[in-house]
Amino acid sequence: MNQKFYKTFLILIFLLAVSCKFNPKRMETSHHQIPKKDQRMYFLDLSAFQPYEIYLNDILIGEDTSGASDLVDLRPWLLKNGTYTVKLKFIKHPYNDHLEFDLPGYLRFLQFVENEEGDMDKSTMKTIDLPIYYPKTPVREYQQEWQIKITDLPYTLEGWQNGRDLSKINNKILHQRVLHYYTEIRNVLNLGSSSRWQKISSIKATETSVFLYQTNVEFNDKLNKNKKKIEDFAKGNMIPIENYSLKIYGKNNQLVSLERNETNFRTKGVLRTKEPSGDSRVYNIKLYLPKGSNEFVIIRK
Repeated sequence: MNQKFYKTFLILIFLLAVSCKFNPKRMETSHHQIPKKDQRMYFLDLSAFQPYEIYLNDILIGEDTSGASDLVDLRPWLLKNGTYTVKLKFIKHPYNDHLEFDLPGYLRFLQFVENEEGDMDKSTMKTIDLPIYYPKTPVREYQQEWQIKITDLPYTLEGWQNGRDLSKINNKILHQRVLHYYTEIRNVLNLGSSSRWQKISSIKATETSVFLYQTNVEFNDKLNKNKKKIEDFAKGNMIPIENYSLKIYGKNNQLVSLERNETNFRTKGVLRTKEPSGDSRVYNIKLYLPKGSNEFVIIRK
């Protein structure tokens, strides 16, 4: 009787283990399951003839120090359906005393789906003009805001929604903690530790794969390419973190980054290489601090 009971007990334990085993089909989330017809693209189409910065919900998502035309991808910053605030900020040239709007530009919100070849399917295109009302008198700085509404986002991301309001942390303490984290990351990259980098940036990588609608093959291919770049180019080539400012972003002050003060760089990230070939690669990151945690998380670039 005891032996029979023991065998029955082992069978029950086995069945329970099987039933609780990770099921990748059930746990898969959405990005590669979203039908092609629903893989929507969301962009801002901007033409400006002044240096500018463009924000979405007070997050800097694009900038140009000379003035140019650009398509700004909104998908990294769209976490769920809702109303978002677009802000365009014009900044005067360093050699001018004020802004000069001799040539009018434009700003448009675009939504479309790509066809199987990866080109824009014009039949799906939706365009909303965001009119720019230029000042009639000279000004040193000018900004304008618009509201856009997203109602058909085919995914939902956690992102930084559960992050702490960083403006409520003492600025000196916040600066020290962020610099310490950045320094740790710089050391990881300088050692060429691609496995460690992939671990600490895994949430960013996973969410990026969702809003880019990557397949598992594309996702793994990107990871392998990044792994090789770190081992080949970051190892031993990371320059010191210097001449920077701490920036807090988001309407709820939940994102933070360190950015170079110079304006002659293509991008402001402080994590950059100086390679023997003369090339420089930049690892842009934005962090958030989850509520109830003291550990920063890399969430976007």
